[in-house]
Amino acid sequence: MMEHLDELTHWLYAVKGLAEDQFAAAAAHLSDCFDCADSQLHFGRLDAGLRELALVAGIPNVSEDPFEPLDPFVPDPLVPLACPSVAPFAVPLVVPLVEPFVVPW
Repeated sequence: MMEHLDELTHWLYAVKGLAEDQFAAAAAHLSDCFDCADSQLHFGRLDAGLRELALVAGIPNVSEDPFEPLDPFVPDPLVPLACPSVAPFAVPLVVPLVEPFVVPW
């Protein structure tokens, strides 16, 4: 009996991306192994859900503001420059020209 199917094989089986011999071997294993058959069911459901999401314009029931008020990952508001006439990094960066390294042999 072969080892359990790995995640890539589960995904490729779900999207029918395996070669004929690999598909047949995976199908035979799925018929013998309850754990892999159960996992394959979940992969199939997840693939179907992802395909459904890819076909709709947006994700339903998601608010425009995905952050909660006290979420630490809320981006900081943009702070205007104290002096808008001076752009940041106005000083040009000077990079010295370096000779390429040549291996002596």
